[in-house]
Parts: sequence; C-alpha cells; structure tokens
Amino acid sequence: MDPQEFIKMDPWEFIEKVETYSDFVMFLKLLSKDFYIHEDEWQNIRIDSYLEATAGWLEHSAHRDKDLDFSQPLNWKTLCHIFITAKYYE
Repeated sequence: MDPQEFIKMDPWEFIEKVETYSDFVMFLKLLSKDFYIHEDEWQNIRIDSYLEATAGWLEHSAHRDKDLDFSQPLNWKTLCHIFITAKYYE
C-alpha cells in the first residue's frame, strides 16, 4: 500500500483490508493517528476509561451481536472492531 494512501485512510475503512498481523499493526497505527487528529470525537481519552469501554462493549456484544462469534478464535478484523468500538462506547 502506498504510504500516502495509508496516511489518509480512515480506521473504519481500513478494517475491511485487515487480514494479517501486519495489517492489524497498521490498523493500530491508524487508530492512534485518529486519536491525535480527532480526540474530540473520542468518548474515552484516558487508558482506564478506554479499557473499561472495551470490556463493556465485549460483554454487551457477546449477547446481542450475531455478526461477532466469540465462541470461535478471534480473527484480525474482530480485534480491530474491539479496539475501535471503545472509541465511542460508554
């Protein structure tokens, strides 16, 4: 992927491209960039609230989101969804 194209990507859009460990690392870098550029959009800007939101979303989603099957080993895309959802989840 062209570095200029990568820099401009939205983390939500990039999730569809995530297939490997390296893609997941790139996703985390995009998510970090998103935080610095759009901190005002993040509900959880401290690590403790971010991790609490991650745990809360996982508990809630395990019971209601049929697209996420937590009985199976996690794949890279699912990990991306876990990390990005905590940006908004309260």
